[in-house]
Amino acid sequence: NRPEIEYQHIVTREEYAWIINTHCHHNVSCDLVWLPLLSVTASQVFLHELLELGFWQRIAWGCDTFSAEESFGARLAFQTVLTNVMAEKVQQGFFSFQDANRLVNAICYHNAARIYHLD
Repeated sequence: NRPEIEYQHIVTREEYAWIINTHCHHNVSCDLVWLPLLSVTASQVFLHELLELGFWQRIAWGCDTFSAEESFGARLAFQTVLTNVMAEKVQQGFFSFQDANRLVNAICYHNAARIYHLD
């Protein structure tokens, strides 16, 4: 008997063209690391879809930049994406303001800690 190996795949910037299919697989997580820098609009569309599909536990945001200035710019881009999407979801009644705050904490910290085995 061979032990069953659970393979975990984390979608990052290199796989931008395939990110829309990630919700189909239970072992796939999404690190939105560079996506907001590449396209705020695409990031917002993708985050809306992931949240609507109930994928929120497998969404994280990391930073993979060379300089402090790039890192700050990446943070601002992601903050814009996250703020816009959460505000729209609350306005649509998709979830409450308190739920939005919990999701922001999960996406910005708790999910990454779990996905990357840091907790």
